[in-house]
Amino acid sequence: MSVKLIFTDLDGALLRANKTLPEASRRALERAAAMGVQIVPVTGRSFSAMPECIRVLPFINYAITSNGAQVWDLRAHEAVAENLMPASRALEVLRLLDGFGGIYDCCAGDGAYMDRSAYDSAENFISDGPTLDLVRRTRQPVEVLSEHIAQNYDAVQKCQIYFQTPERRDRALEVLKPFLSDLTLSPSDPATVEITARQANRGEAVRFLMERLGALREETLAFGSRLGDGPIFRLTTGVAMEDAAPALRAMAAAVTGSAEDAGVAQYLFKTLLRPNLPVLVCPSVLSADFWNLGADIQAVEEAEIIHYDVMDNHFVPNLSFGFPVLKSLRRRTEKPIDVHLMVSDPMTLAPQFCQAGADLVSFHVEAAGEKTGQVIASVKSFGRKVGLALKPGTPAQAVFPYLNDLDFVLVMTVEPGFGGQSFMYDMLDKVSAVRYEATRRGLETYIQVDGGVDAETAPLCVAAGANMLVSGSTIFRAADKTAVIRQLRGESL
Repeated sequence: MSVKLIFTDLDGALLRANKTLPEASRRALERAAAMGVQIVPVTGRSFSAMPECIRVLPFINYAITSNGAQVWDLRAHEAVAENLMPASRALEVLRLLDGFGGIYDCCAGDGAYMDRSAYDSAENFISDGPTLDLVRRTRQPVEVLSEHIAQNYDAVQKCQIYFQTPERRDRALEVLKPFLSDLTLSPSDPATVEITARQANRGEAVRFLMERLGALREETLAFGSRLGDGPIFRLTTGVAMEDAAPALRAMAAAVTGSAEDAGVAQYLFKTLLRPNLPVLVCPSVLSADFWNLGADIQAVEEAEIIHYDVMDNHFVPNLSFGFPVLKSLRRRTEKPIDVHLMVSDPMTLAPQFCQAGADLVSFHVEAAGEKTGQVIASVKSFGRKVGLALKPGTPAQAVFPYLNDLDFVLVMTVEPGFGGQSFMYDMLDKVSAVRYEATRRGLETYIQVDGGVDAETAPLCVAAGANMLVSGSTIFRAADKTAVIRQLRGESL
């Protein structure tokens, strides 16, 4: 995924309702910026009302404010593009707004201003607590707003009117539109209308920055939540928040979580920031022809890793290989051997399999319990790669306390203990959850899937975040094992 530019709506997509920036989203944007991506917040706020938590971010160089009336270079502290409303027209707008039963403000120069009487009664019109707090902090009360604008400014960025309910806003909009046809009217939450010059809209501001920074549509992402983000989505690859307006969701190329759940981070960690790891195919010896095991192992030399299942007839209801077969196998191949311990006592057996020739060892968190950390340390003491395995009924979160110490996580896509089972599609969500958490932490953890992996399910596993594909009967029952391995890896035949 090649991205040069990311636009994100500020209050609807990036900031939580309490106007704070989720730490996960901050880290995601910081990492994207480190890859050379320009991050641009888009807001209806004036420049002076930009929150400090955004202003202080060293990786943000541009911001679109007042719904596109201004484009700011934050490093130079200057507007590099403006589409302002003449003060004379703004005064006409303010006179018109007097008859609609709301309160209003006006953004001009470096400030946002409001009649003192409106400022003092704002809580009667703005029921949303965070929005009311924002108005209290960023609007400067003046005795008469129209006189203040007339005496001090030649042009304004926007006027905004607040209504008590969305229904009153919508009724007022129908009446206002014929009188304000030369301007842009943008309804926004919770019950406001923002009024700017005709060319002052989010889409035009985005177009300006895309041209300035040399970013094509396919190289530009945009996160949005309100209908006013529609013009941006028409120019970019749009990602709607899950609580976005239905019409905006219909326009989006993808949907992510809400701002409350750090939806910007969720999407970036699953796409742009996801590590580009090689896909490794791991033929499972459990499905080989034991009479001709040596020949079968030689026939899968195209694969990267040999997968070796160990079952103790206690943790799972089956019994498989022990140390002698592993030692023999070790003499027949130079490929790394991945030992999957489906046993009740990994603390005892893991070191022994390391000594017998395993290169990678995974064991089940369900079996190790409180000793999980000790088993991980034991395998690492032999210089081996270590993985933690999850049965289908165990949530992804069970590996999170150990994730920083693991080389890989094994997500079972069938119940462990038997080969030839059908793939459990609902395990793909678990794969995605592990990949998201690993990427969020900046880890390039490998994720292995085991059970029912074939030409149909392998691409789904890779798309979910897996890159180690264990496959048994699909490979060993094939006449052309090399072709099947390449197909699982995603190579064209």
